[in-house]
Amino acid sequence: SRVLTDLSEAHGQQAESLYEFIYRHSWELLDDTTRRVFIAMPLAAQPGTTLDHLSAITGIAEAELYPALDLLIRMSLVNVIGTIDERRYSIHRLTETFLHRQVTKWIL
Repeated sequence: SRVLTDLSEAHGQQAESLYEFIYRHSWELLDDTTRRVFIAMPLAAQPGTTLDHLSAITGIAEAELYPALDLLIRMSLVNVIGTIDERRYSIHRLTETFLHRQVTKWIL
């Protein structure tokens, strides 16, 4: 597959370069709405944010947030905890650090 080919090309690089490669590949698979949601995730307080709060900080309607969050969850970029009635969304600290350091370079 394309991912395995790309990973084999990254063989031998430092861990940070590998992380950058993986996150960059994931970033390129996201549409604009999903990217906006992903970028907003560091604004979510631990233990995560609610759908209402995420809608408020992104300006994205809840109906558009569902598919974006679903994709981010399936790509293991966003974690979901809680019950079906009280879901909370968060990101791993490594992902948050990476967003702060790299993604801003990609969007400027």
